[in-house]
Amino acid sequence: MKKFVIFLLLSVSGLIAKGQASKFEVVSRGKDSKGRINRLSVYVSKMSLIKKINPVLWGKYKSTKIKTFQIFYYDDKKIAKAYHQLLYNKKITKKQMNSISKHVVGEFEFVLGKENLFVGKNALLN
Repeated sequence: MKKFVIFLLLSVSGLIAKGQASKFEVVSRGKDSKGRINRLSVYVSKMSLIKKINPVLWGKYKSTKIKTFQIFYYDDKKIAKAYHQLLYNKKITKKQMNSISKHVVGEFEFVLGKENLFVGKNALLN
């Protein structure tokens, strides 16, 4: 019975992810010092999709070993791929960084058992 329930949950989440496949894409993953994925950068075509796909993505990467986990949602695929590299670029100005940060349309964070989801153009300010 347990196996059937797990199979059913995986099937349903897979169908949800496939149905939204053309509307979102995980473009990069960050890893911690132990090699576990702790950050995702996701392109979304509509901000309204964030609340629908967040449980699917979080369910896929959720683990008891993870202490922190972040998902950043972007409305521009190129920026989603390069955003975290640009944060550490010393040649980029604050004005340019603020312009790039406007493309962050949502953020999910899990820190020591607490989950927070921020949706909106100013998601990084929360």
